[in-house]
Amino acid sequence: MDQGSSRLVAVVAVLLALVGFLSGALVGPYMNPRYVTETVTVTTTALTTVTIAKTEFLPTTTTVTKTFTITAVPTMRITVVTTSLQEQPSRLRVGESKTYTFSLPTCRYRAIEVYLERGSTIAVEWDSDRQVFVGVGTKQELDALLSNKLCLSAHMEFRLVFTHDGYGYSGRIEYRAPYTGTHYVVVFTGWNFGTYTADITLKITRTS
Repeated sequence: MDQGSSRLVAVVAVLLALVGFLSGALVGPYMNPRYVTETVTVTTTALTTVTIAKTEFLPTTTTVTKTFTITAVPTMRITVVTTSLQEQPSRLRVGESKTYTFSLPTCRYRAIEVYLERGSTIAVEWDSDRQVFVGVGTKQELDALLSNKLCLSAHMEFRLVFTHDGYGYSGRIEYRAPYTGTHYVVVFTGWNFGTYTADITLKITRTS
């Protein structure tokens, strides 16, 4: 090899060495297995606003309105219809009678005056398509009942006031006069939630 060739080879060798050095300096740290790469785990907390549509089924109250029609007695007070006997049983012969047929709405009285001598007796019989109260008594007993103007109270007290009384669709009462004077046969239709009219047949008979 001549001197020129030797010089060329030497230059090339120097160039190759230089390239190798540069390559090691630039690439070496990344390719060198002794190079330690530190891995850092970073935990981040992300605040995320989430909109939740919440549907609540609230208890519902259903109000059912029921309408009841009650026909009540307008004043809820008692009314008295007084009738005097044209022919008093005391003046009848024993066995003779007087019969009344009439209609009576709810919460109404019919008080029939009868003149009796002390010790004389009568029998009072009734028949009605409705249950009614029937009593035979004195003026004091009638006044005691009429002092309470409320129909319901009178309904409850009728049989407490009259010593001689009955209740129902039909019945019979015997009455002996404790004094001479006017006595009363009272028919009362009583209290009811609805109005009605009772058809009544009343018979008063002189028994002694």
